[in-house]
Amino acid sequence: MTWQGHFTLSPSNFKLVAGASAALFYLFTRRMVGMIAVGMAVYTALRLLA
Repeated sequence: MTWQGHFTLSPSNFKLVAGASAALFYLFTRRMVGMIAVGMAVYTALRLLA
């Protein structure tokens, strides 16, 4: 998410949170398809719950 054209590091940046959770999943499991599924699931959940 950007604020006045600048990148923000905050929990309200859903793409960043989803990317970080997908990266952590990949580091622990080394499963590429699972990483994609986790990233999309987290991003979708955050968007729907916010």
